[in-house]
Amino acid sequence: MLNTIKRKIITLVKYILDGILFILLLPYTILALLIIRILAPFIIIRLGWIVSWRIGHYAGNLDMYLCEQSNNPVKTLDIWCERTVTCNTQLTIVFKRVINIFPKFLVYPVYILNNFIPGGDKHNITLPACNDRDVNSLISNVCSSSNVWLTKDEEEKGRRGLIKLGINPKDKFVCLIVRDSAYLDKQKQENHSGVDWSYHDYRDTEIDDYKLAAQYLVEQGYYVIRMGATVNKPFACDSDKIIDYAYENMRTDFMDIYLGLKCHFCISTSTGYDAVPSLFRRPLVVVNNPHIEYIYSFFPKTITIFKKVFNIDTREYLSIKNILDSGVGRFDRTNQFVESKLKLIDNTPEEIRDAVVEMVLKLDKEWSDQWYDDNVKDRVDQFYSTSQLNGKILSRFGTKFIKENIYLISK
Repeated sequence: MLNTIKRKIITLVKYILDGILFILLLPYTILALLIIRILAPFIIIRLGWIVSWRIGHYAGNLDMYLCEQSNNPVKTLDIWCERTVTCNTQLTIVFKRVINIFPKFLVYPVYILNNFIPGGDKHNITLPACNDRDVNSLISNVCSSSNVWLTKDEEEKGRRGLIKLGINPKDKFVCLIVRDSAYLDKQKQENHSGVDWSYHDYRDTEIDDYKLAAQYLVEQGYYVIRMGATVNKPFACDSDKIIDYAYENMRTDFMDIYLGLKCHFCISTSTGYDAVPSLFRRPLVVVNNPHIEYIYSFFPKTITIFKKVFNIDTREYLSIKNILDSGVGRFDRTNQFVESKLKLIDNTPEEIRDAVVEMVLKLDKEWSDQWYDDNVKDRVDQFYSTSQLNGKILSRFGTKFIKENIYLISK
């Protein structure tokens, strides 16, 4: 009860302070908006805000914005602000090199007032309709190289950071990011938001299920770095080459970005951080994906396996076509699965390892896609043909995963 009252008081104080600041800045806001409208015949100035509190949206949304801008013949002067304190200071530094990011108090009041005046839409930055979904295959066709970069000084700083982790900069390493509830629970406490994030629990997975894949990578000469801003439990493995960077208080904002840039590939569970290696066009192995309509279909360097969906009433597993046609592939809340009497089955340690093996062999040019091309590709293309969240299917599902669960591609 006391926590609820405290949270409401803090929220009320924030609203009051924001209102006072808006009033104090009103003369500046009106002047800035007047200048924007006067200049409109000569140059369109647009305003927008960044989803700065979630690393996946920060990196993914702005990556797609930059791809669309590079393919857009109509040039505008775009000005951004971070809506809240940034989730990663280095990500802000990186994006400030390619877009205009100004303090919130200078941009956001003008953005708000602009939307109360007719013609305001023209001065809003419009993100892609699907935010970070590349439905037009721009990454493949226009932005195959990253839109952002690190400086020489930052590269050197990153090499020193690797050495501090016990890794020779010439050695290969893989990032491993496994979602649990820790990060959003911490956000709830720090921001006093009162939001019950348990509706995301269906996305969680058990870190110990990744030991088999990590051990395989060590045997192949890789280091494995367990990523995460906040995690619930340690990744206890008997190898110095498996580094619990997230749990052992080693992480920094800078190294989060550097490791995403330099990793040989990243193993993810379809969580926010995978947008960082994707931003730098690093290969992805996405496992335990809980909503398969949101696969990285637009990113060719991706292998995906997903949580199987079991119908409790019929005692049957759903095929990919069943999942997509029924809308289950878009479910984004735990209660949707519960109310539909569906149970998500996590990938086994062996399935995770097999997907990782496929990526290693692909990168070593020792893998053949022939069976997949002959038996799977056309069917998957057909299954996703009506999805508004996907364009051309450029990624692939794990070959052995499909072979051992052949019902998944039944029509």
